[in-house]
Amino acid sequence: GAIESFMVAVARLDKLDAGLTEIVRLRGARLHDCAVCKSRRSIDAYEAGATEDEFSAIDDWPRSELPARTKAALGIVDAMVFTPNDVPQTTIDEARRHLSDDEIVEVLLDVVRNAANKIAVALGADAASVTEGVELFRTDEDGNVNIA
Repeated sequence: GAIESFMVAVARLDKLDAGLTEIVRLRGARLHDCAVCKSRRSIDAYEAGATEDEFSAIDDWPRSELPARTKAALGIVDAMVFTPNDVPQTTIDEARRHLSDDEIVEVLLDVVRNAANKIAVALGADAASVTEGVELFRTDEDGNVNIA
């Protein structure tokens, strides 16, 4: 119950725009190799202007042409996944340069929330619902994911 409440509460945060939230979510999904999470895209992200080109650039984000703000958020994701006890000072500096304190907290909480997909991956319960393309979803006002 507590984990579900946490996940819903984090999904309701709104300091980040939907596009950046989706980029953070998708980076975590790829790092955790969650098939279902990699196969989904947020309708709200598309409506906010996110593109497949941006989603494709996530895997090589340091060398991409993504905006500095997006790279700062992705730096946090990678640090939280790979070196949570030793976040590089440059990652912290970039985050503070391009994101507000509230936005940084939201990225951190999004990473923790999205890491729950690792449970499904470990149990082999992360099969994608689609075999081609992506499945669209929307997060409602209550923080629940609804497949379109």
